Amino acid sequence: MASPIIFDMQRLRQQHDLNDPQSLSKFQCTVYDFVQMARTTTNVPEHHLGEFCDIVAHPETWPLAQTMVPEFHSVGKESVSGAVADGGSQSGPGSFDRILDRLDRLGRLPTRVSDRNALTREYELLDQRHLRLVEAIMTGGDGTAAGIPPI
Repeated sequence: MASPIIFDMQRLRQQHDLNDPQSLSKFQCTVYDFVQMARTTTNVPEHHLGEFCDIVAHPETWPLAQTMVPEFHSVGKESVSGAVADGGSQSGPGSFDRILDRLDRLGRLPTRVSDRNALTREYELLDQRHLRLVEAIMTGGDGTAAGIPPI
């Protein structure tokens, strides 16, 4: 098991100018480091998790946080933190799972699609579009069979 990652909680309270590339990079590193710490630690205090979620759930910072944490832009909450998945002996959910739960309650995680894959739905829409285009070509655009040339 990997040793827990040390994270200075003061980094969460720093102000970041999102128009400055260096400050932006520091923000993304803070997000990445906090999530890595949450993946390996199960006992992060609730107020730190809440503070982190409030920061990353802001409309201006959410797209930046999504680039650093793949689970923030995946459909549903299929990912489980490595600490809980590997050991399974911890009591209660891991810190990363609690972050995902909070962000889900804040409406930031994408809603779960039914049992079907989102790509399947996209293929269905493309098929419908293709059929409409073929019909328009074959009927001359008027929707009647009169436009179909004899073979």
